[in-house]
Amino acid sequence: VIYGVGEEVSEKSAKVRALNLLTDRLTYEGRSDTLRPISNAELTSTTVTRLPLREVACKVRAEGVNDDAADLDWPCWAGVVPLVLASLPPVSAPQAGSLPPPSEAVRLERPGRGVVPVEDLTGGRTRSEAFWKG
Repeated sequence: VIYGVGEEVSEKSAKVRALNLLTDRLTYEGRSDTLRPISNAELTSTTVTRLPLREVACKVRAEGVNDDAADLDWPCWAGVVPLVLASLPPVSAPQAGSLPPPSEAVRLERPGRGVVPVEDLTGGRTRSEAFWKG
């Protein structure tokens, strides 16, 4: 949960910088440098919002359910829904020619990113089996 009031980033260079930083964070460092520049039409149709992080709350659980004893007899499901961040193999655009994906896109790993290959998360099971069966 984040508390605050968002503010639109309207200055062109600040907007471009924010979008390039987002691209690099979601893919790999330097990706935005390999792309064509953002067009004016794309900038006009995209809203970037700045939100100062003055008050943020997050509930993180490293282990399973921790219900109060009084709640254990209540007739409802109790549990956790584990969430993971996983990177799948890159898919090239059909019209992009024969250039292979860069090694950074294939690996999509860098310190602090926390990306884990899906097969490591599932122990060989399908993603839906791993999700529902833990």
